[in-house]
Amino acid sequence: MSVLVGMARPLVGALLYAAPVGMVAATLLHRSCWGLRLGACVGLLTLVLASPALSTVPESASGVLTLAAGYFVVVVGLCLCGVWLCNQTDLWTAAFCAVVGYAVQNLGSGLGDLVGMLLRRADVGLGAPELNLERATVCTCALLAVLRATLVRQVRQRGLRVEAGAREFAPAFVALLVNTAFDLSVRYVGTLNDPSLALLQRVVQVGFSLYVLIAEYEMLYNQHLRTETASLQRLMAERERQYALSRQTIDDINIKCHDIRHQIRHLADGSGPRVDQAVLDDIAGEVSVYDSAVCTGNEALDTILTEKSLICAREGVALSCIADGTALGRMAASDIYALFGNAMDNAIEAVQQLDDPRRRTISLQVRRQAGMVLVHVENCCEGHVAFADGLPQTSKADKTAHGFGVRSMREICERYGGTVRFGCEGGVFHVNMLIPTALEPAEEALK
Repeated sequence: MSVLVGMARPLVGALLYAAPVGMVAATLLHRSCWGLRLGACVGLLTLVLASPALSTVPESASGVLTLAAGYFVVVVGLCLCGVWLCNQTDLWTAAFCAVVGYAVQNLGSGLGDLVGMLLRRADVGLGAPELNLERATVCTCALLAVLRATLVRQVRQRGLRVEAGAREFAPAFVALLVNTAFDLSVRYVGTLNDPSLALLQRVVQVGFSLYVLIAEYEMLYNQHLRTETASLQRLMAERERQYALSRQTIDDINIKCHDIRHQIRHLADGSGPRVDQAVLDDIAGEVSVYDSAVCTGNEALDTILTEKSLICAREGVALSCIADGTALGRMAASDIYALFGNAMDNAIEAVQQLDDPRRRTISLQVRRQAGMVLVHVENCCEGHVAFADGLPQTSKADKTAHGFGVRSMREICERYGGTVRFGCEGGVFHVNMLIPTALEPAEEALK
């Protein structure tokens, strides 16, 4: 029993390290037998923290520095190995998670010491040095709850993924070294009986730690934006190639269908072999679906709408289209193809999930209004649609591999000085885009 009691404090200390590291690495993919791996890592860390070599505080300043350096290397190294063993990731990302998690624990411990200093100044019994671990535990748990409700929530809503390299690891590592130096300074000043200076340094350390956490989050977000921008650029390039291919394909289909209709008329007038009229009518009806190109006055819009109308006809989706393509004259063909292609793809995907054939409808309008082009797309949908930053969130499991379509729509609209709004009311999802018909002054000057 005494052994179990003696292991309680190291176990709590190990969990205080494991919880923040696990929170930072929450978006990583787990390896098989993740629970057993995690338990083994926490157990090993507990045994290490229970070692007399790490629990005995030296009396000399050099001894304190040596202990702190060894403690830092051992704990961060074990956390790094734990992240790498439990998750499918590389060593740079594992090191980043270990260092940031260690920083979170250090911040929780610093808050506990700060609270203890304030309580001792107020002559409250809970500020006793013997309760340092208890205060650190409470403060770390409260800190984790706050971070989970703020930073972690933002990470999940924005679909961020912890993928770090030397660029992300180096600032985190340097910041942690500075933070550790602050911590040692506080402890060293405390031994010199200067509590006021120790209190000031602890306040600075806590503020610096919070700044580092926010800076690391912004670094991950900026990395996400760079990755997203590269993905959007690849998507736009692919859309441009697809547009050229679709234009040629539709022209070829229309030529073939036109020839087939002439052959059907030739068979029907009796000049060729005798064929059942009902069979000819069926063939003509099927061919007419492919020989009915949409004409809006804009070649790119005609291409994408003809392509999507064929898909709608095949899937049993009713497409209603009233579009003035001439209003989109200032937009590049590839942008029109990408913008309307994403809008139509999302609408078709949504109505395909509906069981009621009467609700499998899509409506598209493109018209001029007060010097602007108004684009309105609406379709029926099933279930609740979640929004973040004004954009609908994908319902697919992998948030990072989907959702580029709506972001590219917003990017295209904003590039032309316009806006896009998404909404869902009463089981109807709608997209409203406003794009100026005239060039902006700077745009005009460049042209």
